[in-house]
Amino acid sequence: MPGKTQFSDNLRKQISLSSLNSGGDRLYGRSSEESILMNSYYAALTLRTNSPANIVLINGESGLGKTRLAEKLCSYATDDDGYKIRGKFDQSSYGAANLPYSGIANAFRELCSQLDQREDDKEDFLKALSREVDTSEGTFLCEAFPSLKSLLPHIDDETSSDPSKFNDSLRSPKNRFHRLNYILKKFTSAITSVGDPIVFLLDDVQWSDASSLALIKTMASSAKSPFIFVFTYRPIPNDHPFLKMIEEVEKRNSVAELKLKGLIWIETASIVENCQLFFVASQTASYIPVLRKASILSRLTLFLGILGNPLFVRQHIITLYDKKLIRVVDGELVWDLDHIEKSHDIARSLNSMTFDGIRRLPESAQLGLQLCAFIGSHATYEVIEILAREICVEKSYGANGTSPACIGRDLLSPAIEDGLLIESQDGSSVSFVHDCVQTAAYSLLEDENQEQFHCKLGQILKAAWPGTDSWSSDVLFTVANQFGRGHKFVEECDRMEVISILVRATEECRMVADFKGAHWFYDVAVEKFLVRINWERNHRLCCKVYLNAAENALWAGVLHETDRWLNYLGQYIEGSRIDELRSLWVRLNWMATTRGGEAAIDYGLQKLNSLVGIKIVQNNIKMRTMFAMIKTRRLMNAHDESTLLQLPRMSQITFACALRVLNLIAIMCAASKPQMAGLVCLKIVELNMKHGISSTMPQAIAWYGVMLKVSRRFPVSEAYKYADIALKLQDELKSADSKAQVAVLCHGMIYSTKHNFSESIKPLEDGHIEGLQAGDVRQAMICAHIICIMKFYSGQPLTHAAAVLEQYSQLMRELNTPTLLGVNFIYEQIIKLLSSRLRPSRKQSFTLEGSISQDKTQQEMEHAYAGQTLTAYILDDYRSAWKASEEFQKICNTKNSLLAVQTSCVRCLAALALLHNGTTSWEGLSGKIKLKKIVKSGRKFLNSMSKISPINVGPMHGLVEAEYATVCCQKKYDLAQQLYSLAVEKFSQTGRTQFEALAWERFALHDIKRGNQYAGNEKLRKAYELYDKWGANLKCDLMKRKHEDVFV
Repeated sequence: MPGKTQFSDNLRKQISLSSLNSGGDRLYGRSSEESILMNSYYAALTLRTNSPANIVLINGESGLGKTRLAEKLCSYATDDDGYKIRGKFDQSSYGAANLPYSGIANAFRELCSQLDQREDDKEDFLKALSREVDTSEGTFLCEAFPSLKSLLPHIDDETSSDPSKFNDSLRSPKNRFHRLNYILKKFTSAITSVGDPIVFLLDDVQWSDASSLALIKTMASSAKSPFIFVFTYRPIPNDHPFLKMIEEVEKRNSVAELKLKGLIWIETASIVENCQLFFVASQTASYIPVLRKASILSRLTLFLGILGNPLFVRQHIITLYDKKLIRVVDGELVWDLDHIEKSHDIARSLNSMTFDGIRRLPESAQLGLQLCAFIGSHATYEVIEILAREICVEKSYGANGTSPACIGRDLLSPAIEDGLLIESQDGSSVSFVHDCVQTAAYSLLEDENQEQFHCKLGQILKAAWPGTDSWSSDVLFTVANQFGRGHKFVEECDRMEVISILVRATEECRMVADFKGAHWFYDVAVEKFLVRINWERNHRLCCKVYLNAAENALWAGVLHETDRWLNYLGQYIEGSRIDELRSLWVRLNWMATTRGGEAAIDYGLQKLNSLVGIKIVQNNIKMRTMFAMIKTRRLMNAHDESTLLQLPRMSQITFACALRVLNLIAIMCAASKPQMAGLVCLKIVELNMKHGISSTMPQAIAWYGVMLKVSRRFPVSEAYKYADIALKLQDELKSADSKAQVAVLCHGMIYSTKHNFSESIKPLEDGHIEGLQAGDVRQAMICAHIICIMKFYSGQPLTHAAAVLEQYSQLMRELNTPTLLGVNFIYEQIIKLLSSRLRPSRKQSFTLEGSISQDKTQQEMEHAYAGQTLTAYILDDYRSAWKASEEFQKICNTKNSLLAVQTSCVRCLAALALLHNGTTSWEGLSGKIKLKKIVKSGRKFLNSMSKISPINVGPMHGLVEAEYATVCCQKKYDLAQQLYSLAVEKFSQTGRTQFEALAWERFALHDIKRGNQYAGNEKLRKAYELYDKWGANLKCDLMKRKHEDVFV
C-alpha cells in the first residue's frame, strides 16, 4: 500500500545516528524513570552535607536510551551551576589493555575541561585540594590520571616516580594500589566539600576492569552529598564484579535502580513522527483520507515497533531510506509498506545495519572510521593525522601536497556529518556515537587481516614518534596496544624494541597499580615474544621480564600464571643467587595465597638455608629463642645508640635480597606461626649487624625491643632504648612501607608502659596515616585498632570514643579487615551499653549482646571478655565481672599486656567485692578460698607490673591495695584511706576518668562503712560527676537508684 508525505531536504541528516535523541530534552516513554531521576537528584541536594553520595543504576539492552536518560540527570546539575563529568569504558579494551583506568581518566579530563572555563569555581577546587592532598600525593595521583595536573598545580614534576625505581620507595607493588585508593579517597572528599552538585556518569560499566571498580568503590565510599554517581550497563551475570561492588557500597550509600524495557507501540510512533517521515497536512496530502493516513502511519509504526528499541527503530528507518524502500519522487517521500514488509528483514542486527550504512560512505570516510576503530572508542586527531600521512597517501586519498591535518579531518568529516562520530568540545579528538558503530567500522577489514593492520599502525606510530623514553602515556599505550594485538606480524629485527615498549607499558601500569592491564602486556611480551628470542644473548632482560611478570600476575590474581612463569624461569636462573632469591620472594607470596602461611614459611627457610646458608631450626623454639636473645643482647650491648645509628649500610645485594625474603617470612610468622616470629626477627638483627644496615633493620630492632619487654627477664629500660633507636633509624632510612609497623611496635606495645595512653595516640595516628599513604593497609589498620582501644581505656568521653570507633570501623569495612572490625564492634557495644539509660519498668541486661560467641577469633574473644569484666564491675555486677575475667585468663596468650594487666586488676577488685559482700554462697567454702587465691596472685602480679609501668599500672595496683586493706586486713582503715587518696590523685593526673570515678566510688563506700556518711556522700557525688563526664549514663542512673538519699 503506497503512501506519500512532504520530503524534508535534510532528511538523511535529520534521521542520522547523531540525532538519536532528537527532539531536544524530550525522552520517549521514560516519564516514570525521569521522575525517579529527578527525585534522586533533589534528594541528594536536600541531604545534610556529610551524607553519603547517592548512586543511580540504569540497566537495559543496547539502544534503549540508557545514556540519554543519564544525561537528563546530568542536565539538572548543569542547570544548578553544577558539573556533569562523564567517562566511558571501551569495549575493545575489555579483557585486554588500555590506558590505566581509562573510564575514570576520561571523566576527570572532562571535569578539568569544565573547570578551565569557570575560573572562579576552579579556585574553590584548588583551595580544597591543597588542604587535602600534599605534593607527593598529588604527584602520585597525576601518574594515574595525568589530566589532573591542572587541578594539582602544587605538584613537583621532578619528583614523579621513575617506573624503573618504584620498588625502592614502596617495595610491595600492592602497597601502591592501597596508596592510590587512599589518595583518591582524599581527592574525592576534597572536590565534594566544595558543595556544587556533581553528577559522575560512567557508561558501559559492564566492560570495566577490576582495578577501576576498586577505585570507583573508594570514590563512592568517600564522596558526600550533593555528589551523585550514575552507572549505565547492559544485562550482566549476577557474579559480575560490578554487581558485587554495588552490593558492598549499598550498605552505606543510597542506591536507586532503573531497568529499562522496550517502548510500547504509541511511544515508537512518537519517535517515527519525530524523524519527520510523516508530515501530514491537509494542503500537501489532501488526496489521502484521514483514516488512510492513520492506517499508513500505524502499519509502518507497528512494523518498526516490534523492536521496542529506540536505536533499532531509528537505524531501521535509516536503512529503509538508504535501500530506497523509502524514496523521493517529485519532492515527496514515497513508500510501499507491502514491499517493505516483504523485502526488509526486521530481525537484522544493529551492527549489520550500521555496517551497511558505513559501506555507503565514501571510501576515504570508511578508512577514517576504520582507523578510529582500531585505535579505540576515542581517538585524537594527532594520531589519525599521523596514520593518514602514510595510509591515505598509499591509497591516493590525500594528493597535491595536502597537509596531514587536512587529510585526517577530511577523512572523518563525512562520518561526523553523518552522526557516526562526535567531536570533542576542544576539537582535538573524536569518539564513536555508539559502540555498534565502532564494531561495524572494525569489521570493515576481514578478520584474517586485522592483526596485520594493528601491527602496521604500530609501526607507523613508532616511526612517527622516535625516542620512546619521551613518549606520553597516551602515546605509549596506543603504540603498545597496536603491537600487542598485531604481535604475529612483528618482524624479528623489531622484536627487542617492541619488547621494550611492552615492558615500559607494564611499568606504567604497575606504577599506578593497574595490575590487570600490566598482566595483559606481560602476557604478550612473555608468550608472544620472549619465547622466540635467544635466552643466552638476552638473559638479563628475559629474567627481569619473567620475574616481574610472575610477581604482577600474583597481584592481578592470575595465580596459575605466577606458578607457570616461575617454573619456566627456574631452569634459566639456577646458580644465580640474586635471581633465585628474588624468585623465592615471589614464590613465597604465591604459596601463602594458595597453600597457607605455614607451608610458605617452611619452604622459605629451607631455600634460604640452601641458597645463602641462613639457618633457622624450628624445633625447641622457646629454648632457641632464649639463646638467640642472649646472643643478640650481647651483640647489641657492645654498641651504644650513636654507634648503632652510624653502622655502615648494606652493600651486598645478595644479603639484601635474602633479608627481604626473611622479613617476608617474619610477617608470615606473625600471622601463622607466632612462636617463630621472635626467632626470625632476631636473625634479621644479627644479619644486619654483620653485613650492614638494611631497610629491614628498624622493624627488626623494634621487635627485639618488644621481646625484651615481654620476657620480663631484662630491664625494661633496654626495650625503651631500642624503641628509640628503631624510630631514629626509621627516619634516617626513610623506608615508607615499614613506618606503620614501627609505630605499632614502639608506640603501641613498648611505650604503652612508659607513657600515658593519651601520649601514644598522636604517634599512632601519624603511623596510621603514613601506613595508608605507603599502602601498608594491615599495619595502618592495626594502628587504628590500638587507637580505638586507647581512646576507650584512656578515659576520654564515650561520645568521642564512639565517633573515633565509627570513623575507623568504616575504613576497616572498606579495606576488608574483619578481625579488627570485630574488635571495634565489641567496644561499640560496650559504649552503647554504658551510654544507655536505665529502664525502670522492665528487666535490663548488662551483658554485651552478641559479642561473646564461638565463631569469634582469639583476639575478639580476649577483648570481649576484658570489656565484659570492666563493664560488669562498673555496673556493680561483681559475679559477672569475676566470671568474665576467669574466661579471659583461660584464653589470654600475653599475660603481661596492658589489657591483661587491667583485666587482672578488675578481677582482683571483683573478687574483693565478692568477699566483702559475702556473696560466695553460690560456690561455698571452695569459692571463698579460690577468691582469696585470686587476690593473692593478682596483688603479686600487679606489684611487679607497677614497677615496670608506674604511670599506667601503679594507680590500679594502689586501688587494689586499698580495697584489700578494707576487706582482708584487720583495722587498717587509715592505710586504706591513704591508698584511696593516692589512687584518686594518680588517676586524675593520667586523665583516666572512668578509673578515677571508680576510685572515688570505692573510697566513698569505705567512708560510709566507717560511719562517715557526710564524707562518703560527697565522694559519691564526685564519682557521679566523673561518670557523667565520661558519658556512662547507665552507671549514673544506677547510682541514683542505689543512693536515692544522696541524689535527691
